[in-house]
Amino acid sequence: MPMTLTLDSESLSQNLTLLECIDQIESLYTQESEAIASQPPRILSRVNENSVFLTMPGYSSKLGRFAVKIVSEYKKNPELFGRKAQGGIMMLFDSLNSGLLALMDSARLTAIRTGALSGLATKLLSRKDSRNVGVIGSGEQARTQLEGVCAVREIERARVYSREFSHAKMYAQKMSKRLSLPVEAVEDRKELNKEDEDILIVATNSSSPVLSWKEDISPGMHINSVGTLPERQELDIETVSNSRLFCRHKGRSLARGW
Repeated sequence: MPMTLTLDSESLSQNLTLLECIDQIESLYTQESEAIASQPPRILSRVNENSVFLTMPGYSSKLGRFAVKIVSEYKKNPELFGRKAQGGIMMLFDSLNSGLLALMDSARLTAIRTGALSGLATKLLSRKDSRNVGVIGSGEQARTQLEGVCAVREIERARVYSREFSHAKMYAQKMSKRLSLPVEAVEDRKELNKEDEDILIVATNSSSPVLSWKEDISPGMHINSVGTLPERQELDIETVSNSRLFCRHKGRSLARGW
């Protein structure tokens, strides 16, 4: 009986690069109909107003694999228990005999995969001469989002805003070192001037819009927004209605209220 492979957050970071993930996702989406046999909508299970579990199954007949990703998001974890807000696990099975092939840290896997997906979107949809990036949010998702953008565009500088300025400063310090790129923390969101930003990354858990179409968006700006739980609304209605929208699954996006 084969041993089950176990990949924690560190192992995934060492063995799965964003560029590799971008290439694989692009390949997948160009042949999705034959690669994915079944991918039901994700299931949201709410524990309380601040805590949810998301369950996402998928089956590929081409690969002979079935996977289930379980993601937890507990907003109060950092302040109450000193734990990360996001956690979970991904299980990979052999669809022929149901053998468990791998267990993976889903929080890190999700961050890499979401950053890669936004990197692919940026590669296909943003202006090729995009050089400046604005970031709203300073968590793990915001970090891989910026990495994904920098993997496909020659970014010259980035600025980041977070509700907690100390978090923005930590983000700027870490990402400047990681990407060898000037990253500046700003105290006021309005410092992300719409005339200066070519690409805007929005990676928050906000239940109300964090930007305004009239004040923050300029013609041709590319926006990567990743906050998509039912109670979240990172973008205001005007931004959504006045933009060209691109999503992986039209039906599921409509079902979630887009």
